[in-house]
Amino acid sequence: MQYNSSHAGGTVLEPNGELWTEYTHYGTSSLPITIRRSFYMPPNEQFYLVRYKITSDSAHTIDLFDTITSFDCNEQGRGSLSGSVGTIDQSYCMHSSLATSVGSVPSGASVSAGFGDGDHSSESCPLERFVKENQAPEFSEYNAFHVGYGALYKGLSVSSGNTVIIDTFRAFGSTLSDAKKNLEAATSKGADYWVTETGNRYTQWLSQGKQPPISGDELDLYKKSLLIPMY
Repeated sequence: MQYNSSHAGGTVLEPNGELWTEYTHYGTSSLPITIRRSFYMPPNEQFYLVRYKITSDSAHTIDLFDTITSFDCNEQGRGSLSGSVGTIDQSYCMHSSLATSVGSVPSGASVSAGFGDGDHSSESCPLERFVKENQAPEFSEYNAFHVGYGALYKGLSVSSGNTVIIDTFRAFGSTLSDAKKNLEAATSKGADYWVTETGNRYTQWLSQGKQPPISGDELDLYKKSLLIPMY
């Protein structure tokens, strides 16, 4: 579930600001589940939301690994965990401090988080642990990315016709205190609020300009073309 340039061709930007990728195949084989990963980046805020929506036509139990990689840290793995919040101080990152939330999980599932030390082959690397514990194939392209933070959601039960949603926030600040405050501001209102608010803000921004005399798919494409530079 790592987002990189190989996935960019399947990424869709909606006029409401949702940037999503849907995973339905592994290579050429169809997956028994569908995973839609969406990024919501509300304007004028110092955080963004990552939402995973997992659906299936039949019952499955799965594990989900959510990562943050290569975010200009001088030394990976120098973070701390406190309850559902993971943080990395600016003293270890070049530009800003990071605070991230661990999303709540449905009954019967569990979540654990950790920090890597920059060495992909190290046992401390969250990706390395995930590969070994889940007997997943190890792709060489992952070696180019230092996994700074990873959260593993184990035992997610997806029943037939239902949807499992996992939400996490990533907040930034010039200091660790600022990053935590930005994270608290995000989580206090909840993910559903920010999904709606992101759409409201982009709609308001788009309505300020002169609308061309087009409709349907043409208007949809026009709005998306205006939003792309903002990402």
